Amino acid sequence: MDIISHLTRTVSPAVLEDDHSPAKKGLLEQFYAIFAARLADNDTYNRFANENITRDDQGFYDRVWSDDSQRDRIARELAGKHNVDATSSRGLIAMAAPLAFHEIKSLAGTTPVPQFLNDNLDSYQRYIPAWASAVLPVGMLAATPAAGARISDTVSTAPLQREEEQQGSFMKALLPIIGLIF
Repeated sequence: MDIISHLTRTVSPAVLEDDHSPAKKGLLEQFYAIFAARLADNDTYNRFANENITRDDQGFYDRVWSDDSQRDRIARELAGKHNVDATSSRGLIAMAAPLAFHEIKSLAGTTPVPQFLNDNLDSYQRYIPAWASAVLPVGMLAATPAAGARISDTVSTAPLQREEEQQGSFMKALLPIIGLIF
C-alpha cells in the first residue's frame, strides 16, 4: 500500500482546496512521510490513541511535536525545500496533521497504527529527507541506507559465475519415449 499516494489523494485536496501549487503538494508529501514516521513510534502514538482528535484540530501538530524547535525546523526545512513561505508551511502542516492522522488510522483498520506504519515503512520512507532524522524517533531512518550511501565496504575479487541454462532438456527426455512408441 502506498500511504503517501493515498494521503496525497485524500488529504491534500482538503488542505489545499483550490490551490493546485505543485510546491505545496510536494511539501505535504514530505510532511506526510515525516508525520507517518513519527506516528510509527509506539510512545508517540500512544499519547494520542485514546484522545478524541477532531479533523480541524490545528493544535494537534503542536502536541505531536511538543518541542518548538523541532516544529520550527520542520516548517522551515519544508518551506525552503519547496519554495513556500514559512508561515504558509506552518499553516499547511497544522491543517494536514489531524486529517492525515484520521486517514492513517482508517488505513490501519484493526492493526495498531504503529505496527501498520512499520509494516509499510517502504511505502513512505523514501519521501523522508535526511535532515528529518533530528525530529524523528531514534533509529527510524536507520532501517534503510540513504540514497547514495555505501552499504558495505566488503569487496569481492571472485569473478562472476554465469550458469548456462540447459535448453531443450524436456525435449531430450521425450525423444527416447517417442522412439519407443514408434
